[in-house]
Amino acid sequence: DLSDRNPDRRLCARRVLQEATTSMRPQEDDLDIPDENDLSWLLSLVHVKFASGIVDVAIKHISHSIAYERGGVLRSLLMALDSFIEFANNERSSDKHPFGDLLCELLSLRPHVCCDAMDKFGDLRELALSVVTKVFQGCLNRATESHNNDDSDTDGNSSTKLHVSLAIRSPSSGDAAGAIELVRVPYHVLRACLVLVGNWSEQDSIDLSNMAISDSAALSNANKACAYLAQSLIVPPLLKGTGMQLPGAAGAVFADGKRAVSVEQWVMLAKSRCNQIAKLAALSAPDIFLPRLLLCCGISSVSLQSMIDRLGEMGSASPDLSKYYTQLLSPSAVSEWGSGHQS
Repeated sequence: DLSDRNPDRRLCARRVLQEATTSMRPQEDDLDIPDENDLSWLLSLVHVKFASGIVDVAIKHISHSIAYERGGVLRSLLMALDSFIEFANNERSSDKHPFGDLLCELLSLRPHVCCDAMDKFGDLRELALSVVTKVFQGCLNRATESHNNDDSDTDGNSSTKLHVSLAIRSPSSGDAAGAIELVRVPYHVLRACLVLVGNWSEQDSIDLSNMAISDSAALSNANKACAYLAQSLIVPPLLKGTGMQLPGAAGAVFADGKRAVSVEQWVMLAKSRCNQIAKLAALSAPDIFLPRLLLCCGISSVSLQSMIDRLGEMGSASPDLSKYYTQLLSPSAVSEWGSGHQS
């Protein structure tokens, strides 16, 4: 019932389970009126007899229930699920539960719900950035190992997950053009990374200077994790007209050549509450999306000015300015504004 589609059944199930586990908690923690958003009592399941079997069942159903919940309940379920999976994985040597992959799927499928929850609960944002950054780094490391070993299938999920091709300049490699390499990353991991970067708020400081962030430093705190993802994926092209795949999210494509990052996702990044990320998105978005981004409400003045300056520079560099701007607003260009990948 904890993962039932009916919200009333889920609520009743949480209350019944909370009452059933009351005896496992310290007396002073008991509440006369149960808080339906407080699911910390779930953590007591790891201390009962036959905890391994019970936790495995809990992981199965909580993994389904996060598809329906939101707010404080979603936050508590994710925090509990992280602890349960860590406990279960420590109990076994194989067939481990992939919490990172599960969280990436959730962020990809329910970005607005997840962003609302992260805005309310800072510990959830920190957990998400730490876990997703580690998953992203793992994808890059596997891609590098696969390239070095001439093995195209080192990831066991590669045959079942939709992948995208990325031209990545790892922040830890500096600005050298030779550091750029093509990698394959699961689509839901890319989407999750962009959701977290776009959700970074204005009041939180973030360092997007030219200083490279190492893989280990990126996992030290949420600020550096977000900066690491932004430097990896929101990358203004260094050279134009080279015929090479654009770096980062701007050049991400599916196997069929279609763009992997839609205009809606670029709008999300360009409307970021963090001016540094918004400006970076304005400088990195594909040229063909710029007119659409200019039409958005809520664009910061920094992002807007960056896009206007960029359009002016592109027009000046074109031999026929009028023709160039006309092409940006042609029916074929406009048709790409809202197009996503059709599976």
